[in-house]
Amino acid sequence: VVGVAYGRGNVKMDSACSRLKEEAARIENRFSDDSDSSDLNRLSGIHGDTLSLDPELALLFSMAESLSLSSSGRFDITLGPLKHAYGLGSGETGKIPSESEISQILKDNPALMC
Repeated sequence: VVGVAYGRGNVKMDSACSRLKEEAARIENRFSDDSDSSDLNRLSGIHGDTLSLDPELALLFSMAESLSLSSSGRFDITLGPLKHAYGLGSGETGKIPSESEISQILKDNPALMC
Protein backbone atom coordinates (compact mmCIF):
# COMPACT_ATOMS: atom_id res chain seq x y z
CA VAL A 1 0.00 0.00 0.00
CA VAL A 2 1.31 3.42 -0.93
CA GLY A 3 0.02 6.53 0.78
CA VAL A 4 0.68 10.19 0.25
CA ALA A 5 0.25 12.63 3.12
CA TYR A 6 0.13 16.39 2.90
CA GLY A 7 0.23 18.80 5.81
CA ARG A 8 -1.17 22.34 5.88
CA GLY A 9 -0.64 25.14 8.32
CA ASN A 10 -0.24 23.79 11.83
CA VAL A 11 -0.74 20.18 10.80
CA LYS A 12 2.60 18.43 11.05
CA MET A 13 3.60 15.82 8.53
CA ASP A 14 4.13 13.26 11.30
CA SER A 15 0.52 13.73 12.35
CA ALA A 16 -0.73 13.32 8.79
CA CYS A 17 1.36 10.15 8.35
CA SER A 18 0.10 8.76 11.66
CA ARG A 19 -3.51 9.32 10.58
CA LEU A 20 -2.77 7.66 7.24
CA LYS A 21 -1.33 4.58 8.99
CA GLU A 22 -4.29 4.42 11.38
CA GLU A 23 -6.77 4.59 8.50
CA ALA A 24 -4.89 1.91 6.53
CA ALA A 25 -4.98 -0.38 9.60
CA ARG A 26 -8.70 0.31 10.13
CA ILE A 27 -9.50 -0.56 6.53
CA GLU A 28 -7.35 -3.70 6.68
CA ASN A 29 -9.10 -4.82 9.89
CA ARG A 30 -12.57 -4.29 8.42
CA PHE A 31 -12.14 -5.59 4.89
CA SER A 32 -9.29 -8.12 4.91
CA ASP A 33 -10.11 -11.57 3.60
CA ASP A 34 -7.15 -12.86 5.62
CA SER A 35 -8.69 -11.97 9.00
CA ASP A 36 -11.41 -14.22 10.38
CA SER A 37 -12.77 -11.32 12.45
CA SER A 38 -13.10 -8.82 9.59
CA ASP A 39 -16.54 -7.49 8.66
CA LEU A 40 -16.01 -8.91 5.18
CA ASN A 41 -15.24 -12.44 6.40
CA ARG A 42 -18.26 -12.48 8.69
CA LEU A 43 -20.35 -12.55 5.50
CA SER A 44 -18.42 -15.43 3.97
CA GLY A 45 -20.47 -18.54 3.41
CA ILE A 46 -23.83 -16.91 4.17
CA HIS A 47 -26.28 -17.90 1.45
CA GLY A 48 -29.90 -16.85 1.16
CA ASP A 49 -30.05 -14.70 4.27
CA THR A 50 -31.10 -11.06 4.24
CA LEU A 51 -28.35 -8.95 5.71
CA SER A 52 -28.06 -5.32 6.58
CA LEU A 53 -24.76 -3.76 5.58
CA ASP A 54 -23.26 -0.65 6.98
CA PRO A 55 -22.81 2.09 4.37
CA GLU A 56 -19.04 1.64 4.07
CA LEU A 57 -19.29 -2.09 3.30
CA ALA A 58 -22.18 -1.46 0.89
CA LEU A 59 -19.99 1.13 -0.88
CA LEU A 60 -17.14 -1.40 -1.12
CA PHE A 61 -19.44 -3.94 -2.80
CA SER A 62 -20.86 -1.28 -5.11
CA MET A 63 -17.38 -0.19 -6.17
CA ALA A 64 -16.32 -3.83 -6.69
CA GLU A 65 -19.34 -4.42 -8.89
CA SER A 66 -18.55 -1.30 -10.93
CA LEU A 67 -14.93 -2.41 -11.37
CA SER A 68 -16.06 -5.87 -12.42
CA LEU A 69 -18.47 -4.46 -15.00
CA SER A 70 -16.00 -1.92 -16.38
CA SER A 71 -13.25 -4.57 -16.65
CA SER A 72 -15.53 -7.12 -18.37
CA GLY A 73 -15.21 -9.37 -15.32
CA ARG A 74 -11.42 -9.28 -15.06
CA PHE A 75 -11.76 -7.79 -11.56
CA ASP A 76 -13.64 -10.30 -9.42
CA ILE A 77 -14.02 -9.70 -5.70
CA THR A 78 -15.28 -13.27 -5.21
CA LEU A 79 -12.03 -15.05 -6.08
CA GLY A 80 -10.61 -15.24 -2.53
CA PRO A 81 -10.75 -19.06 -2.43
CA LEU A 82 -8.75 -19.22 -5.66
CA LYS A 83 -6.20 -16.80 -4.22
CA HIS A 84 -5.85 -19.02 -1.16
CA ALA A 85 -5.46 -22.15 -3.31
CA TYR A 86 -2.29 -20.58 -4.69
CA GLY A 87 -1.11 -19.72 -1.16
CA LEU A 88 -1.38 -15.96 -1.73
CA GLY A 89 -1.72 -14.09 1.54
CA SER A 90 -0.60 -17.08 3.63
CA GLY A 91 3.12 -16.78 3.04
CA GLU A 92 3.24 -20.04 1.09
CA THR A 93 5.28 -19.77 -2.07
CA GLY A 94 5.34 -21.90 -5.15
CA LYS A 95 1.98 -23.52 -4.42
CA ILE A 96 0.14 -24.51 -7.59
CA PRO A 97 -3.29 -26.10 -7.19
CA SER A 98 -4.35 -28.99 -9.39
CA GLU A 99 -6.75 -28.49 -12.27
CA SER A 100 -9.43 -30.33 -10.27
CA GLU A 101 -8.93 -28.01 -7.26
CA ILE A 102 -9.28 -24.96 -9.50
CA SER A 103 -12.37 -26.41 -11.20
CA GLN A 104 -13.99 -27.14 -7.85
CA ILE A 105 -13.25 -23.64 -6.54
CA LEU A 106 -14.73 -22.04 -9.64
CA LYS A 107 -17.73 -24.40 -9.49
CA ASP A 108 -18.35 -23.44 -5.84
CA ASN A 109 -18.05 -19.70 -6.52
CA PRO A 110 -21.48 -18.18 -5.76
CA ALA A 111 -20.88 -15.43 -8.33
CA LEU A 112 -20.65 -18.06 -11.07
CA MET A 113 -23.70 -20.06 -10.02
CA CYS A 114 -26.63 -19.83 -12.43
